[in-house]
Amino acid sequence: MMTIPPQMLLPLILLSLKQGDELSAKRYYKELQKTNKDCRKVFGKRDFDLEKMVEAIEDFTYRPYSEDDIYLAISHVLTDFAFVPNVYYYEWLKKNLIKNAAPKKGIQKKK
Repeated sequence: MMTIPPQMLLPLILLSLKQGDELSAKRYYKELQKTNKDCRKVFGKRDFDLEKMVEAIEDFTYRPYSEDDIYLAISHVLTDFAFVPNVYYYEWLKKNLIKNAAPKKGIQKKK
């Protein structure tokens, strides 16, 4: 199965939300989170880290399937992403992060 890069998935998420198709947006977002484990680092913060995005874009050590990859995708849709009233898209992405229910290895639940 082919992995779809964030540069394709993020615009599809935003387009789906613009069209009111939240189900498709969630499906694309689930795929993005599955293929890029750094989604939580980018969208799990209280506010969007514009400075971190600029650093990632200007850094010449691009790493696929990392924070850099997500920030690069955001930079391509920055007009929609950052300037929509109340930072709607960032808030939606933060709210719809998949929660990891399984405990991490080495950590046991208290009895």
